[in-house]
Amino acid sequence: MKVAIVHNLYDSNQSSGENSVVLNDVDQLTKLGQEVIFLNFGINSLKRSPISPYVIYENIKKIYKFRRNLRRIILKERPDLIHFHNLFPFIGFNVTKLASRNKIPLVFTMHNYRVTCINGSHFRNHSICIKCIRRSPFWGVIYRCYRGSFSQSFIAFFANRKLKKSLSFSSAVVTLSPFMTDHISNYLNSECMVLERATPSEKVNSVGFKKDKKVLFAGRLTEEKGVDLLCGSWTTSKAEANGWKLVIAGDGTEGPDLLKKFDLYESISFLGMLNADEIAHQMCSSAAVVVPSVWFEGFPKVISQACSNSCAVVVNNIGSLASLDLPGAIKIENNSQHWSDFFSKLDLKELSVMGLNNLEWWITNAESEIQSVKLLDFYKKVVQK
Repeated sequence: MKVAIVHNLYDSNQSSGENSVVLNDVDQLTKLGQEVIFLNFGINSLKRSPISPYVIYENIKKIYKFRRNLRRIILKERPDLIHFHNLFPFIGFNVTKLASRNKIPLVFTMHNYRVTCINGSHFRNHSICIKCIRRSPFWGVIYRCYRGSFSQSFIAFFANRKLKKSLSFSSAVVTLSPFMTDHISNYLNSECMVLERATPSEKVNSVGFKKDKKVLFAGRLTEEKGVDLLCGSWTTSKAEANGWKLVIAGDGTEGPDLLKKFDLYESISFLGMLNADEIAHQMCSSAAVVVPSVWFEGFPKVISQACSNSCAVVVNNIGSLASLDLPGAIKIENNSQHWSDFFSKLDLKELSVMGLNNLEWWITNAESEIQSVKLLDFYKKVVQK
């Protein structure tokens, strides 16, 4: 099978789960003997400084040159199927019209909630916001939800409309959870096939490692990730008195404030940004990995990584996280008291058993090769439809 994978790459200087998933799919599908045409463009392809009219002009030329080459390659190669990931802002949506006119099946992966929210998160003013669903999506422009800019939000608003139109003639959609499937169901055509897919992760052999009284958070230190909720509830619990440690691995805009508030607590350690091997090493000895996100989330890769390292997974009972079906998952209601009560009752033996259950689930559901085989089978069903 000849598959074209199209993705607007995020900045390589920042950690990106989307980039990781896309690159993994390209690699694994190639290993499975498929012909993969990877068509990508991103911010790293552009000159970002110094900003001047000349630089802007040259960047616009690069973008349109890529789009012309994209059309040429698709018409020349005639892939059996095109799998779109992120198309905004540089790739654009005209390529979906081209594929539809040439009767090439289209598959979209919904990595976020861009179809119903111009910033892709439904998170605004410190809480969940669904105003654009209940009323007009133009509220996202009024509130400057995309990068705090009215003009950029206006552009994102029209891109959002084009994405919805593209979904109307897509053949299939890949979502990350049952919650995401329900969320976008109003924008799918009646014949659209859906694959709910756990984010794949590579295998890390942690079997036999002794679990310590340690809880790990690994991710961005941004407001929507709920790290303030995590640390605040930890300090009001009995976890420290019971000999437990909370390890925070990551960096982000909330990092400095979190350090000021919680770095004095002996049971909380801030390790900063770690690479994949360092995070895996931390997971090997962690009894549980926590995902306290206060936005809808998708299927964070850290969950698959935690399962592959036989860790229990503790999540906030909201959005996609609430709809995930893991044998070793604990869902905590979205408030500090419930989280504090949970931390006060941490049980190493119980969490270790749940971690082993997660490892068994991962072997059959989220290991990278297994996920790629499932994706290829899905492609074949779409093509044969």
